[in-house]
Amino acid sequence: MQLALTDSQQSLKWCHMNTRRIDAMIDTIKNPSCRACLLEEPIDLYYFTGLSLSAGSLLIAPNASALFVDGRYYAIARKCSPLEVHLKEGENLKNYLKQKKVDFIAVDSSKMSVDAFEQKKKEFLEIRWVTIPYLTRALRSIKDPEELAKLRRSAHLTKQAFIFAKQALKEGVSELEIAWKFESFCREHGASRMAFEPIVAFGDHCAFPHHHSTNRKFRHKEGVLFDVGCVIDSYASDMTRTVIPMDAPEKIQRIGEIVKQAQAAACNLCKPGIKVKELDEAAREVLRKGGLEEYFTHSLGHGIGLETHEFPRLTSKGMEGETVLQEGMVITIEPGLYLPEIGGARHEDTVIVTKDGMENLYQDLR
Repeated sequence: MQLALTDSQQSLKWCHMNTRRIDAMIDTIKNPSCRACLLEEPIDLYYFTGLSLSAGSLLIAPNASALFVDGRYYAIARKCSPLEVHLKEGENLKNYLKQKKVDFIAVDSSKMSVDAFEQKKKEFLEIRWVTIPYLTRALRSIKDPEELAKLRRSAHLTKQAFIFAKQALKEGVSELEIAWKFESFCREHGASRMAFEPIVAFGDHCAFPHHHSTNRKFRHKEGVLFDVGCVIDSYASDMTRTVIPMDAPEKIQRIGEIVKQAQAAACNLCKPGIKVKELDEAAREVLRKGGLEEYFTHSLGHGIGLETHEFPRLTSKGMEGETVLQEGMVITIEPGLYLPEIGGARHEDTVIVTKDGMENLYQDLR
C-alpha cells in the first residue's frame, strides 16, 4: 500500500525538484550577464513551486530565488513552498532585489504584455529589464521522471474512460451523452478536470476537426470520432480514436485505414535527433499517395504536459519544423482526414521520446 506523503515529505520532495529546475532555468537564460528572471505565468509558477497560484512573482537567480504572493496565498505558500516566500506588497520585492544586488532581470515576452513590461520598467527604475521569448519553453519540453509518471497515469485513465464510453454506443444515444459518459468516468476515478471539452462526433460530424458535441443521435453504420483527455496531478492526456463499423461506407473505412497508416509512418521515425518536420512529411506522404492530403487541415501534433498544447508543434513549416526531438519530450501524433458532408477520421497517440526510440502511451488501443 502506498502511503500519502506528509506535508514535510511533500515539501522536501518539491525542494529537490525545485533545485534541479531552478538551476536548469538559470542555465537557460541566454544573456550571461543577466542570470536572473522574473516569472508570473501561473503554469510556470506551478512548474517551479508545486503551488497552484492565480497570481504571484517568482524571482530566479543564483542565491536569490524567492516567491512573492499576495495575502490570499501567503499562508499556504509559507507552509508548502520549497522557496523563500514574501508578501507581494509595498516595497518588498524592490527591497529584496536591492538586498540581493539583482539589477538585471529577464522576463518572458511571449507571456507578458507590452503594458505590463512598461509598468515594470517604471516601477523598478534601478533594474535593467530584458525580454526573452519562450523563456521556459525548452526546459518544460523535457519531462523529468515524475512528470512522465503523471503523464502515464493520465493516459491510463483516458484509456479506461474511452473504453467505458465506447461501450455505451447504441442506436439513439446522443453525442453529448457519450461525452458525459467519458467525463463522468474520469471524474469518478481521480481526474481533477478534463484536458479539454470531450469531442464525440457521429457520422458527417467527424468532418469537423474541433467539433462540439451535440444532441445528434447515433445511427447504425456511422463512424464515431472520440478526441478525449483528462488531467491528473496537473498533467494532461490527449487521445483520438475513430470507431468505424465493418459495415460503414467503404469511403469511410478507407480514410480510417489511411489515417492509421500515416500515423504509423510518423511514429516509426520518432526518436532523438529527428526533426519534427520529418514526422510531418512522413505522414503527409502516405496521405499524398492515397490522393487525400488536401483533406489534412492541421499540424501533425504538439507537445503535452502541464498544458494540453505545448512546444514543440509538429509541422513542416518555418523554424518550428526544424525542432529536433530529444529524449524526454512528450508529443502527440495525430493525422486526420476530413471530407465535408461525408465524414472523417483522426488517429492520435501520445508518445514519450526515449533514448533510442519512443514509448506509445496508447499502444494497446490500436
